[in-house]
Amino acid sequence: MTRPSSNLIIVLAPAVLGLLTLSQPPAQAQVMQQPVGLMAPPQMPAQGEWLQVLTVTDRWLVLENERGQQFPVSADAVGTFAMRWPTSVDRLDEACLVEITGLDLGSNRVGADHADVYRGAARNLVTPTIQHLFGFNRVLTLFDIQRQNLLGVNPYNLMSPQEMQMPRRIHVVAQPLNLNPLQLGVGGNNFVTVVPVPAGMSMTEVTTAGSFRFVRPGDLAYVVTTPQSPTPRSVVLSLLMILKDVPLDQVAP
Repeated sequence: MTRPSSNLIIVLAPAVLGLLTLSQPPAQAQVMQQPVGLMAPPQMPAQGEWLQVLTVTDRWLVLENERGQQFPVSADAVGTFAMRWPTSVDRLDEACLVEITGLDLGSNRVGADHADVYRGAARNLVTPTIQHLFGFNRVLTLFDIQRQNLLGVNPYNLMSPQEMQMPRRIHVVAQPLNLNPLQLGVGGNNFVTVVPVPAGMSMTEVTTAGSFRFVRPGDLAYVVTTPQSPTPRSVVLSLLMILKDVPLDQVAP
């Protein structure tokens, strides 16, 4: 058997290349085959975002961001759904828990500009505690104090320069003992006195809900998405917090 000459290969190669070229659709044809009008759905940032309620039913609501993008939300696609209602100190009682994070003023005093109140089922959202915070929300523990006493290692010396500039803070969740001034019982006959900042202190009551019946168009909503992909009909949220502008007792008995 004789081997084909190199000239034959050179002649056939362009023909084969031509057939391969003709077998591929032109670039314009490829573009025309793509679905017309198909766009990627708008995405919400995973760290959280403020939106506004556009429309609402008992089981569905539509949220709109400042860019005009709209997001349908099903009640079944929400992890934690809560609402914040404005309230005041005179509405507090022993059945509620108050959560405050503010500046550590010393002598068991905390300077705060906001407080959250939890009643009933909403109490499960928090746990009674008192924490002394420093740096980037590090919690000062008994181990830190023991290490300082035994080894002379000050926990504040382990902070970065940015953390060193941050003031110490207190985070407390406890029942109110007195209302004027507001004092929270932290166990062992101890209490923390809340000192409002000069500009005043706001206060909201946090409630949990299973439906959207108290949500109204125009309400502000803070949402946090989940790593789970959105369903064909709804985005999936790990947190939905609705901010109301009237106290709860003026809406529901």
